Amino acid sequence: MPVLVGLISWFLIQQALGATSSSSLKGATPRILTAPEAKPSITNRSICTGSYCLPPGYSSLDPPTLSPQPLQIKIELDQIRIIEFDDKLFTVSFSLFLAVHWREWRLQGPPPSPTAPYQAIETQFIENLWVPDIYVYNMERINRVLTDHKGRLFVVNGQDIYFRQEVVVTLWCPARFDFYPLDKQECMFRIGSYQYSTSKLLFSVTSLEQDKTRPNTLLDYSKMDIISGADDLFVWKNIGNYSVAGFRLKIKRRVFKFLVNYYLPSGMFVLVSWASFLIPPDLIPGRMNLLVALFLVLINIFNSVTRQIPNSEVRSRISLETKLKG
Repeated sequence: MPVLVGLISWFLIQQALGATSSSSLKGATPRILTAPEAKPSITNRSICTGSYCLPPGYSSLDPPTLSPQPLQIKIELDQIRIIEFDDKLFTVSFSLFLAVHWREWRLQGPPPSPTAPYQAIETQFIENLWVPDIYVYNMERINRVLTDHKGRLFVVNGQDIYFRQEVVVTLWCPARFDFYPLDKQECMFRIGSYQYSTSKLLFSVTSLEQDKTRPNTLLDYSKMDIISGADDLFVWKNIGNYSVAGFRLKIKRRVFKFLVNYYLPSGMFVLVSWASFLIPPDLIPGRMNLLVALFLVLINIFNSVTRQIPNSEVRSRISLETKLKG
């Protein structure tokens, strides 16, 4: 009997709990998990920073073009300094300050100041602006380019956007080492748009400055020119022509290190070998010991040179000269 009473009590308690939970679910609003809302490309309200605002309806996907003429994108390249030239990977790395300058007529703000044309604004404001889709040709890697807030953003003359940041870029550079270490290489830094053709955007370099205060200890920059002619235009199949701007860098190697470590010692050993003619011909062991010792030393120098020279289609100049001396 006590067991039957216990079972009936347990059944009544379960019925009461079920009714309570069902009534609470009927009155509750179900919670639906949704993905984070994407940032709209068209603003329905004004977005401001300081005294400058973007009007309602501003689209960050449309370039600020007013006339059939293409939008001028001005590139400034300052304090260019070569960091490394990799003979094995055929790459060149250098640091520079990259500045991009374009007209944004949709920007609203106070009239330009004749004494202070550059007005600094919050760098985060660039997230709301249309920016050129910068593309660096033959790029192996780059640390940043118009993708973060590590830079300076200015409004110039009331309606121009000026963004400047320091970048470190590594480019593929075709190189030949037939005359190593007296070789000269030529690399091109070309920047343009990946999406807009010459009918929409036109790139040009307005400033090109080399950093001469921190030269590389092994490389010498013999010449630096702004690219022109056929190099400032990229033609891709039948899609269209794309404007390209940048510079051509000619590099030559400093040879003092190789003169001291290879040319001078091997030349001295050759001069010493001529001393064997001063030894009487009947002293064959003495002459042979001198010549064999010098020959082994030259072979050691040749092996050291062979391990360090980069790959080339033919024998490099330094390996041929060292081999001939041996």
